[in-house]
Amino acid sequence: MRVAAAAIVSSCLVALSLGACRDPAVGGPSPGARRGVCRASSVPSGKSCPERAVPPSNASSARGCRSDADCTKGRQGRCVRFGVSLAPAARSNLLAEAPAPPPETVCAYDECLADADCGPSRRCECGGEGQRYRCVAVDQCQRDADCGSGALCMCGEGAGPNVCRESSCRSDADCAGGYPCSHSEGGRYCQSARDRCKGRADCAHGETCSYQQPVGAFVCVPIRIVPAG
Repeated sequence: MRVAAAAIVSSCLVALSLGACRDPAVGGPSPGARRGVCRASSVPSGKSCPERAVPPSNASSARGCRSDADCTKGRQGRCVRFGVSLAPAARSNLLAEAPAPPPETVCAYDECLADADCGPSRRCECGGEGQRYRCVAVDQCQRDADCGSGALCMCGEGAGPNVCRESSCRSDADCAGGYPCSHSEGGRYCQSARDRCKGRADCAHGETCSYQQPVGAFVCVPIRIVPAG
């Protein structure tokens, strides 16, 4: 099973007098961790999104596209501020000082119009007002039995898919002794008296507090630096 690496763990309650929770490294997940069944939240529909007219944008910058006319490499191309889907640039004639340089702009496109545009294991999500049509992953699971050993089916939020995550808990209620269910890379795990750190503040520079399967506890591990490219 893949060892969880770097993650920032939320604050925990560590008291040696409290009992440890159960997790995959020491005998399996707590009973409450395998009760849930997720709804089918992200499945191919076979239907197409309705054609629509995306409003023009007045965003422009020397650091990116200069107008909608520059955005011709996809469906419904619009020039928008970086990090904003369709919002136009704000305008004002009342400035107390010299205006700041215009923000960086990028071309935004609809990724799809139908499931067939997205390829295997993905579907087309029709955006609402001011939202783009985009390709999203389909569900990996609906119940824990659909996942491998030591993993739970985490229900998707909104239109997000259900996914399998190496985990021993979904919430604090799944953990014994009053310990919380905390995030680590790829999943959620019960904290316990075996933990060697409460959070990143307990670790040395260049380390973080992460759940490690072979140890069965949260410990300090080196932060992985993923090179660009």
